[in-house]
Amino acid sequence: MMDAIINFIMDAVGQRPVEIVAVLLGLINISLLIRRSIWNFPVGMVMVTLYGYIFLQEKLYSGAILQIFFFTMQIYGWLYWAKGLRANEANGDIEGTDGQQNNHQISREINNRNKQPSQNKPALEKIRVARLSPDEYIYYLAFAVLGVLGVGGAMMRWTDASLPFPDAMIAVFSVIAQFMLARRLLENWLVWIFVDMIAIGVYLYQELYPTAFLYGVFLVMAIIGYRRWCLHEETG
Repeated sequence: MMDAIINFIMDAVGQRPVEIVAVLLGLINISLLIRRSIWNFPVGMVMVTLYGYIFLQEKLYSGAILQIFFFTMQIYGWLYWAKGLRANEANGDIEGTDGQQNNHQISREINNRNKQPSQNKPALEKIRVARLSPDEYIYYLAFAVLGVLGVGGAMMRWTDASLPFPDAMIAVFSVIAQFMLARRLLENWLVWIFVDMIAIGVYLYQELYPTAFLYGVFLVMAIIGYRRWCLHEETG
């Protein structure tokens, strides 16, 4: 009986240690993102490196190439967020070191909420959030359509990619979402929700069950992330 249970768990979770480690790092990464912690970036760098290897093995070439972009964007995002942290710190408008919300900070937040609106100071936060402009919506959508057609068509013609267009869709929209994330745009979470829904189907089809599970978690946490970032949106 115990052997049957163990075999079921291994079949569901997967026996590839690299994929399991990548999944665990992905869960850590998304939880740090939701908290707007800058430490999501070094965790993300390790995760995307592992997934580059995994996707090559599964002939998901757009996904493998995407990890190179992700790695670069992790570095860019790390530097960009660090610049934002320094600017906020100079303005006295930032929390302490990540994860160190002590009782004094919590008390300050409660006191700020209890003040009249005219007396409110900027809320304590790690990173300020912004929105896309109407023109930017058009630019991003045009890039997405052209990107999916271009990448998918190239993969179908010149490689033995398993699922060229769904794979390309994941890759292109992930590029858009990652760039929005690095720029601290609220809409990055909406794009990630779209990506996650497609990715779950693709990875289930490829029998990458741990990764499909991870993207299921990403989907739920992206919804949570969107709601939490809305509370910290930069309005002025």
